[in-house]
Amino acid sequence: MNPFGVHLLTFLYRTALGPRPDISEWQPLVLSQQWGILYLLLAVPAVLGLIWSRREHVPALMAVLLVVMAMPFLAARHIPLALLAIAVIAAEHIGDAWSRVAPAPPRLPAAAARLTRAACLGLAALLIVLSVPRFSCIALGSLSAGARPVRAVTLLKQSGVTGNMVVDFNWGTYVLARLGPGIKVSIDGRRETVYDGDMQAQSLRFRFGLGEWDTLLTRYDTHLALVAKDTPAFNLMKQRPGWKLLYDDPLSALFGRDGLPQVAAIERTPVSAVPHDGIGLCFP
Repeated sequence: MNPFGVHLLTFLYRTALGPRPDISEWQPLVLSQQWGILYLLLAVPAVLGLIWSRREHVPALMAVLLVVMAMPFLAARHIPLALLAIAVIAAEHIGDAWSRVAPAPPRLPAAAARLTRAACLGLAALLIVLSVPRFSCIALGSLSAGARPVRAVTLLKQSGVTGNMVVDFNWGTYVLARLGPGIKVSIDGRRETVYDGDMQAQSLRFRFGLGEWDTLLTRYDTHLALVAKDTPAFNLMKQRPGWKLLYDDPLSALFGRDGLPQVAAIERTPVSAVPHDGIGLCFP
């Protein structure tokens, strides 16, 4: 009993192996980047530990570990799973190998041990005190690729407009949460569970400016477009006749089709003073 019926198995097959060029966490791990360095710091000791450990190497566990350690090279989103597998399966082998190459550390004097425990307790208490202000507000920090067009969406919300809007894939779910159901979006994070393959392809072409990139503007009754300024769609929209730039900031740009009442309503609405990317605001 599920929305896909007997087609659920083929659906899972397509979603597991289909490309996702618009989602950064589905790209292969790059060892020279931050997550890649963290992965190496644990993966290298794990491999060396397996080689030098005298403990039993259970074939099933070794197979699971090696497969999970290889998964980040298909999609970076598997890095946390690989790190957990290293901690659970390889830790005993790393410890055994280390005991063979490193002398046993000297035992701390009783006074030093008590001082160490006191320092750890003091640090824990300090961290609890520093976290108290966050009990009532989870402040949004720098989200880099996950930044949200908070000021642009606030402008749309305060204008009260409704209509159909092309959005960047990363922002579709956020726009739905803030502006739905009055504003309908071209794509959101539900991807193939809601949108067919053709619609997903149109969104990718629009974002990257490929081929017939403007199908979303010409085939449908589209009133607005909210695009990321670091994508080709921004430059293409600026040059497209019949579309007007209504608002922009360092992160996003809002365009409207000339002559529509939605455009006039947005132009009459003052721009809010909220941070353009929401940094510092409370979640939700």
